[in-house]
Amino acid sequence: LPKVGVREASGEPFQKSHLKVMFEREGSRSDTTRLLFWIGASGGPQIVDTVFFPLTGVNWDTGLVSYRRVKTTEKIEFAALPPLLDLLRKRRDELGPGAVYALPELIFDRFALRDPKCNRVAFDRVPKDVATRGAFNGMKEMNAFFVDCGIKSKEITHKSFRKHNISFWSSLGIKLKTRMRM
Repeated sequence: LPKVGVREASGEPFQKSHLKVMFEREGSRSDTTRLLFWIGASGGPQIVDTVFFPLTGVNWDTGLVSYRRVKTTEKIEFAALPPLLDLLRKRRDELGPGAVYALPELIFDRFALRDPKCNRVAFDRVPKDVATRGAFNGMKEMNAFFVDCGIKSKEITHKSFRKHNISFWSSLGIKLKTRMRM
């Protein structure tokens, strides 16, 4: 929730109609888009933290995901939905042993990706320009998906996943303090 006197960041939660069309079309998109979609649908984090999703953050037995936010280093925790786990297993196998990030194509430029060691070392602290590039690439990918789904509102962004979950939890009567922790 925003601090008192601070305007809430822009964006609206997804509506049922948005989610319906996204679920119908996500299977025809690239694995990159599908990973972004399912991380969001699983109750995942902001776009910059989604792009820097570490494969080591997944408990492959329970499906629980835990890692640190790029900007604040706060802990992120959520349960991956089964389709996300399937996509992550596939991506882990494709990237090979020692791969750090699930979405290197959004983080690194095409020249860096040619280096076999490119995605083998995690950033201790993600440089601001790298975080900005990753977030921009992730939003570009998601915006193309939204347009393909007929969702053209400037108020719909990747953050709409989080806003949808918060609205849903509120409608179920989950207490404010619990929602804030979630």
